[in-house]
Amino acid sequence: MLVLTRKASQTINIGTDVTLTVLGVSGKSVRLGIDAPKEIAILRGELCLQMEQPGVRKDASHLLPKQGLPLALMNVPASVIQVP
Repeated sequence: MLVLTRKASQTINIGTDVTLTVLGVSGKSVRLGIDAPKEIAILRGELCLQMEQPGVRKDASHLLPKQGLPLALMNVPASVIQVP
């Protein structure tokens, strides 16, 4: 595992297609923006664990972003999305 330290507004590139941006840090929470091709499913770790449970749908196609929803906001509860 590669461990990096970043400050708000700094980025991390993964390959040539994925960029992580630290949007902000508040207490123990870090807000990340993810810029990636729309065909790449981005899942929170706890969703991956849920998918491993018996009886849970195993493909991630239903988790791909809906039309018009930025990939960085996929699977983020509406209560934490702030639109300027």
